[in-house]
Amino acid sequence: MHGSAQIDAPPRLPATHDPVADPPWEVHAVQRLGMAFLDRELEAGEGLQIGYSTDPQMRPGSILSHRAVLKADLDPGLRARLARFGGDLREALTSGMGLKLIGDLPPSTRQAPATYTETHRHGDRGRFRFYAPRHSIAPCADMTGICLVGLWRAGALDAGQLRSGALEVLRAAAAESVAAHDNISHGGSNGPLHAGVLKIYWDDHPDGPLRRRGRKHDAVVVCDGLHAVLLAARHAGLDLAHETVPLFEHRADGTAVTSSLPAHEIVRRSVAYLHQTCTSGRLLEGTTYYGCSTFLMALLADLISDGGPAVASLRAPLVEALGEWGRRRESGSAPPLERSALALAGALFAARRLGLDEPQVDAWEAALVGQQAPDGSWAPAPWYRMRTRPLFYGNATSTTVMALAALGVR
Repeated sequence: MHGSAQIDAPPRLPATHDPVADPPWEVHAVQRLGMAFLDRELEAGEGLQIGYSTDPQMRPGSILSHRAVLKADLDPGLRARLARFGGDLREALTSGMGLKLIGDLPPSTRQAPATYTETHRHGDRGRFRFYAPRHSIAPCADMTGICLVGLWRAGALDAGQLRSGALEVLRAAAAESVAAHDNISHGGSNGPLHAGVLKIYWDDHPDGPLRRRGRKHDAVVVCDGLHAVLLAARHAGLDLAHETVPLFEHRADGTAVTSSLPAHEIVRRSVAYLHQTCTSGRLLEGTTYYGCSTFLMALLADLISDGGPAVASLRAPLVEALGEWGRRRESGSAPPLERSALALAGALFAARRLGLDEPQVDAWEAALVGQQAPDGSWAPAPWYRMRTRPLFYGNATSTTVMALAALGVR
């Protein structure tokens, strides 16, 4: 990160210590305290659950649990939107992401989120959905990619399950290209659709209890889906060179669209989409659904570390974007979300996963260690946001998952 500025935070670690080569006892103590916090959260038997807020800064008192949010004084439109998800807002995103990103998750902590994540498997096709009830929401490539990688890393998935799930992810690629002004559903544009690039939803079912969600892309979703595909190619015998993937989806008017592409071409086009995100400046803006830019940076770094030559072209622009994020943070020009503990953890995870060992990265670690609360958690910030309504998903649990993931990368 040439020219990156130092984070102005008083380190709690000895100035002569090298936290990369020899992690201090203090970081280990911080990790133990954070794991104890997650263990307490898991005692309810519902995995790790995120919170809900209409406040984008998630200030104290604004965050509601999945049980309380439907009873709160919400905008009627927002309440109706949440009610359509079946009245049970327990999600698998936080558990799946914890399994995926926290590399040294103890077995005692790993079992509960792994078991809970499996309850969000949608039928026998290897797809996963966000909310618990079967007819709450259509499964998506994002949740499927996250859960496949997380469960594989937790040792809770065999090679055959990984391979079949990755094939499902490939089937989420768009069957055709559509300009943004023509890609309309639910009263708004879904943005341009790019043939062969992974979509969020398959939209391959008739409109019924699982109302189709619209054909659209999000860089985080492309990244999460690609990770599962490349993991299956590496460990589960998925032959990208010779696998042809049938593509099927519905337009907003119900017209069926069919196509097919070689698996390696879907990978190539999806990587090109991510490369454009990294080089266009959009990476520093977050995405439609994931507003924190370093959350995507962390996922990209994880993908690059695992994905081999297919994603090597993403490394240089990601390192450059990470350096620019650091400069903006120190200059004071970064918005509140990019100054949060969540953003700091995402940046630290990305830097460590990429093998960057500059002094600035050590300063990020020291700053993150210094922000841990006495109960072992870190302050909430939005992981995720609703596209059409002012609702933000996040809490101390989700930030703590990201912080522990960052501190665990060596």
